[in-house]
Amino acid sequence: MCSFGQRCLKTRSGKTVCVQGQKQNYPEGSPQHEVDKEETFVNSPLHDACRKGNLTRVRSILSQGLVDINIRDGNHGKTPLMVAAQEGHCRILSFLIRKGANMSQVDNDGKNFLHWACNCGHVGMAECLLPQYDIDINHKHVSPLLQAAYRGSKDVFEFLVCMGANVSQVDDRGDKVLHWGCKGGHLGMVKYLLSLCSVDINSSGKMGVTPLMWAALYGYRDIFQFLVRMGASLSQLDDMRNNILHRASLAGRLEMVKYIIRQNTVNINARNKDGETAAMIAKSGNKSRVYNFLVLWGCPVK
Repeated sequence: MCSFGQRCLKTRSGKTVCVQGQKQNYPEGSPQHEVDKEETFVNSPLHDACRKGNLTRVRSILSQGLVDINIRDGNHGKTPLMVAAQEGHCRILSFLIRKGANMSQVDNDGKNFLHWACNCGHVGMAECLLPQYDIDINHKHVSPLLQAAYRGSKDVFEFLVCMGANVSQVDDRGDKVLHWGCKGGHLGMVKYLLSLCSVDINSSGKMGVTPLMWAALYGYRDIFQFLVRMGASLSQLDDMRNNILHRASLAGRLEMVKYIIRQNTVNINARNKDGETAAMIAKSGNKSRVYNFLVLWGCPVK
């Protein structure tokens, strides 16, 4: 039985899954809407029609037989199917699939059409796709689930889990859902992910980087503080023996560096495998404001 706020959806195989009752509506300009909206039709009017949701024009173009249904655009290698998924046009997407569009194709970044649907937070599109078609929802490169975590799309994330997506999956570089949630900068998603008992707050991903280090690197202070309150390790080091101060300095995140220093939780004199302090890393990266601040606080420069 579905819990409050959810509804049942029956797949072709007869399996019943629970999905969120409504798609979250985020205001224009919010972080959830900061998606790639570049015009992707530079090489094809079919891309243009799919982007605008003009099913009549899509039908007309394909009926003439002059355009390959799997034609790629000149910017990212997207097919019309991917553009329809990105924009949330389920009727066009279903029509393209019925007409033989290749569902296994990926763009220049290795994303298929389901990635684009999830990347843009279209839970309705995911509901349209997964029950009807045999789609790999645990795609290795960057799975739809990881894309949903990055974009802060909780409704899409929950639907994918309902459909069998593995919460413990990793990408081909070793990063997990919490890493992607922290990289995306969505505090609500990070809180949700940590409510799942299978998520390790101190898990090491690519190069031994932890979720807390990603928060420091991107300067997401609210996420950083929340992770610390939830027990994230402040002393953990990555594979190069960089700590959270090294990471924040590497990216030039002055406010984050100030916060870490003033909390007095990290040794300002610490050196990584190459013998570099946070100040030395800031200097080599031309992060002059961070460098000057660290020098004022006595961080070694040689």
